[in-house]
Amino acid sequence: MPKMVHRRVLLGSGLSFAVLGALGGCKGRDPDAPAAKQGKAISIAVAIENDIQTLDPTNLSDPHTSRIVWQLYEGLVGLNEDGSLRPVLAESWTHSDDFKRWSFKIRDGVNFHRSGTTSGSRTLTAADVVFSYQRFAKGFGSFVFSGLVAGFDDFVNAKSTAVSGFTAADPRSFVIDLLRPDPSFLYRISSPYLGVMQREVVEAAGDAFGVSVAAGTGPFRLISRTSNEVVLARNDAYWGSRAGNIDQVVFRVEKSAQLRMSQAEAGTYDIAQVPSTHASRYFEGATLRPEFAAKMEAYLAKTYNVHYLGIDNRQLGDVHLRKAIAQSVDKSAIARSVLRGMADPASGPFPPYMLAIGNAEALPFDLQASKRELAMSGKRPKNLSLLATAGGSDELVAQLVQSNLRAIGIDVSIELTDFNSLISRVFGAKRPPLFLLHSEWIFGAPELLLDVFDSRKYPNPNMFAYSSPSVDAEISSAQALYERAAINSRTLKITARANADAPAVWLYHEFTPYLLTRRVKGFSVNQHQHWKLANVTVT
Repeated sequence: MPKMVHRRVLLGSGLSFAVLGALGGCKGRDPDAPAAKQGKAISIAVAIENDIQTLDPTNLSDPHTSRIVWQLYEGLVGLNEDGSLRPVLAESWTHSDDFKRWSFKIRDGVNFHRSGTTSGSRTLTAADVVFSYQRFAKGFGSFVFSGLVAGFDDFVNAKSTAVSGFTAADPRSFVIDLLRPDPSFLYRISSPYLGVMQREVVEAAGDAFGVSVAAGTGPFRLISRTSNEVVLARNDAYWGSRAGNIDQVVFRVEKSAQLRMSQAEAGTYDIAQVPSTHASRYFEGATLRPEFAAKMEAYLAKTYNVHYLGIDNRQLGDVHLRKAIAQSVDKSAIARSVLRGMADPASGPFPPYMLAIGNAEALPFDLQASKRELAMSGKRPKNLSLLATAGGSDELVAQLVQSNLRAIGIDVSIELTDFNSLISRVFGAKRPPLFLLHSEWIFGAPELLLDVFDSRKYPNPNMFAYSSPSVDAEISSAQALYERAAINSRTLKITARANADAPAVWLYHEFTPYLLTRRVKGFSVNQHQHWKLANVTVT
């Protein structure tokens, strides 16, 4: 057996480790909900911009719904607000000298939420982690472990009945065996997206799991769900500390930005994200305008996100054509005119503040260079379509991209749809040649985002079908690095190399502004877009 070494500092960064919350569930209205029990529950209302996708983290792909799900589920580790790691359901861990075995001590005394599908709650064990992580093999997030965890790919391909690299040595010991060294592994699992579920509830609920049933360990539990509303209640048996006093959270879908913001102004919603199309009404730069500051509070979040113009490299395989597209897009103008200063132009998939990596080298906006690349391509595509989400900033960005491309002689038609349909199209058989999308990264370190360039990671997160054997080789050679400065340096070089092929156009990293009623105190959001509602106090 390899020698095990306990590390409280990783990657030369002086970071300590951690993460977040979980799910509990029932069908219909819970008679033990605080409002029914007390008659005067402390409740807040939260506006959600998109249809509620699923409350099952295994199949979650919508960052809007994640705000709900991550109140219910928790992972082994997570991020503090400064991006450093912290323990959650794992109270400690060790790794082997070669970074191929990671062993986690499961926190004692953590209980799942009560569920209407079982006789009652029970204590979390390492077997639940094995079950949950194996469920991700068949879900949207299989890319997290694909090609890395021993036996994972065989399980995905139905060549085995279990993932050999996930084992529960005893009720409080969970072990992961990897196929190669991965010093950054903890940052792969730092998002509550990798939430731990209760096996009996998942199996008993069947298709109802994630719809009307949930079973996690987080600070809130599921009370009810309709097509446009989810109600959560305080988990009084929660294992962790909580500074807040909220008994109930009501998440309500309101797709109309105009109506959503007018209701936020009226106090109907205690928390509402401000769409970029409305930011100038409420903010002067990053400061709330005086006429609103008297009655509302503001919060500005910087998360690990990127907005991009995706290019299907199989449909648009000519590198000169892709470079022509990339150099025609004026990112600064988009950030300035559409985002109104609430974004930084992007040069890669990672924001520069992710573990202080800085900006990568990317193809600059240059119309003359763009026209030269188009001439070298010898191709002027016809009937090129750009798929984007209807309404909000994406529709405006699509129009600017369309105008930029027209300036070099490429005509593009815009097709608008809802966000969930866009996701289905991008990951489906009829992929659009161009698409506008954004990613809220579940990884906590920039080197892990090199997967977007890795041909072995198609279609997720390399949704562009980009393929370069030399880039693949460079990514593989960098995976054994463990000093933060060396990792960041190599990551920037690999990103610059891939950017030269224009697999996509990295547009901007958006800041996320929120309006809060003045009675809401202590609201915060970490880099994984995890709302820490357990710490919110209503005065």
